[in-house]
Amino acid sequence: MKKIIFPLLLLAYAGFSFAQVPCNLINSVTLNAPTANQITSTGFVLRLTSPRVTVDTSQWNYFAVVKDGSNGGKIYKNGQLVSTGTFGNSSYSWSRFDLGAEFYLYYAGWFNGWIDEVRISNRERTAVEISNHFNSNTNFSSDVNTIGLWHFDQTSGSIANSIVGPNGTIINAQWGPGRFGNSLYYNGTDARTIMSMSIPTNNVTLEFWIKPNGLQDANPVSFGGSNTVTFMIDSLSSSPSYTWSTGQIGNSITVNPSTLPYVWVSNGTCNDTIFFNSQSATIYDTTNVTVFDTTNITIYDTLTVTIFDTIITSISVTDTLVINAVITGVNPPNNTNIISIYPNPANTHITIDNGNFALMNGYTIRINNALGQTVFNQTVNQQQFYINLSGWTGSGYYYLDLIDNLGNTIENKVIVIQ
Repeated sequence: MKKIIFPLLLLAYAGFSFAQVPCNLINSVTLNAPTANQITSTGFVLRLTSPRVTVDTSQWNYFAVVKDGSNGGKIYKNGQLVSTGTFGNSSYSWSRFDLGAEFYLYYAGWFNGWIDEVRISNRERTAVEISNHFNSNTNFSSDVNTIGLWHFDQTSGSIANSIVGPNGTIINAQWGPGRFGNSLYYNGTDARTIMSMSIPTNNVTLEFWIKPNGLQDANPVSFGGSNTVTFMIDSLSSSPSYTWSTGQIGNSITVNPSTLPYVWVSNGTCNDTIFFNSQSATIYDTTNVTVFDTTNITIYDTLTVTIFDTIITSISVTDTLVINAVITGVNPPNNTNIISIYPNPANTHITIDNGNFALMNGYTIRINNALGQTVFNQTVNQQQFYINLSGWTGSGYYYLDLIDNLGNTIENKVIVIQ
């Protein structure tokens, strides 16, 4: 959280008693967004001609890749269709499934990060099925069309036990916390998992969860054989395009803070908001000051503006706020825990699922309203908190802080109450 303070100097002389009129001298504030190029992580499917999709680094992504019976292809991210295209008209034959790298004559494109919950189906999963699964916030289940399913919920061993299909042979990958239960961590150098199996080349759906460990060029999942098909991620440099809440487009705007409650700017994937109203800013006007000394006294009339990092929230849907907490003082890959808050936006209640809460001994979750008043403060010592919102202070933004065992705030997120 960042603060900007605009000081205004007022001199009071001995012997006078007066009431100060609010100054209102600041009627112009210029806000600037960075002009430097930004590097983003994107994903695509080898041999599928379709637009790239955004891959979020250091947090979990649910992807579903579909190949239909006419070489049509689709990519879904977090339950939503984000890319469509056509596979090349080639002779496909797949006899292996690789995680952590692509195999074609030799391994390449080593992935650094976590993989969890993989399912292969011998039919095209529908958009409704994929959306419903993501919104269920649960791990995969099997049905008559499931030909491969791996939860990766073990804690040790060199075999990835399957629910359906062959077990996987693990080479150099490590067990760690996952999106649901545990997962496998790949080091980006020589870690991989191999499943020998026949995979249909038409009417097939591959679903998986990945959490890349930063920007990289890698192949986390791959169907291997004749005309191998791989889900690939890479990093691209691009010039950011900024849109402001005022409707302006560009890197800079000038506004009058006395006429606006707030201003936000978006680059398409991230929102930053600066509040000028009483929800997040306070104007201190000094009144009725009496001075009984011959010394000049300096009084500061200040406007304090607080800037919050915010999330883009769709008020029309119910979703889950996911916090990928990095545990203080613990080395990867066992240094993360996922906390889920749902529904968000909320109306009558929220549930906070603390994931593997045993990792967070001494951690605290605190929630403040827009006036800075604490409405919830609890040590993370159980699986879930169910919070009835009837005792809170009405609709609006609430700010959740995750505080580690050293008293440091390591996450700040926004909860929307309707």
